Order: sequence, then C-alpha cells, then structure tokens
Amino acid sequence: VDKAVDFKEFSSDEVMIREPAGIEVPMEPVEITKALRLDIPRRDKNVTARVSIINSINSSWVKAVKIFNIFFSFIVITLLMIVVWMRIPNHYQTNPKQHLLSIRCWCWTSTV
Repeated sequence: VDKAVDFKEFSSDEVMIREPAGIEVPMEPVEITKALRLDIPRRDKNVTARVSIINSINSSWVKAVKIFNIFFSFIVITLLMIVVWMRIPNHYQTNPKQHLLSIRCWCWTSTV
C-alpha cells in the first residue's frame, strides 16, 4: 500500500489525490441494495386497502377540480368578452367589420 498523501506538502492549486494500490472500489454496491430490499417490511392487506381508498378519493377530487377549472375559465372568458363588447362604441357594435378595421388602423398608426 502506498503512503497516504500529505496535503500540507502541496498548495491548494496542486493537490494530488491517489487511491492506494491493490484496493478495488466497487462501482455499484449490489449486495447492500439486496440486503436493504430484504429489510423492507411487506404491506399487509389493510394498508393496501387504505391506500387504494385514498387514491380513489384523490382521483375523484382531481376530476372535480379539473371540471371546476374548465367552468371557471369559461365564465372568466365570457365575462371578459362582455366587458370588451361593452367598451366598444354602439356604431361599431352594429358593424363588426368596421370595428376590426378601426383596430387594424389603430395598430398601423401606432406602429408607424
């Protein structure tokens, strides 16, 4: 076995770290993971039943929240459209093409 490297001999820029010769470091500790897997206690039927009930409750809540989000976004979009429509002057409401033309003209004048 080689002599351990004394870090006091080198400056911080030139620190050299060497593994001692003859010692092989395993890349993956396979035996440790197998032992850990064996130590995990298996679930009994009551625990799995409780977990499945909780999952079904969660999935129903997720569905309800998704439906609520769809309806809420629909209501918000319709309210915004009503507000925008109320802001349009009356002579543009009777002729929507004129309103679109005025928006195009306004965009053109603002860019020029």
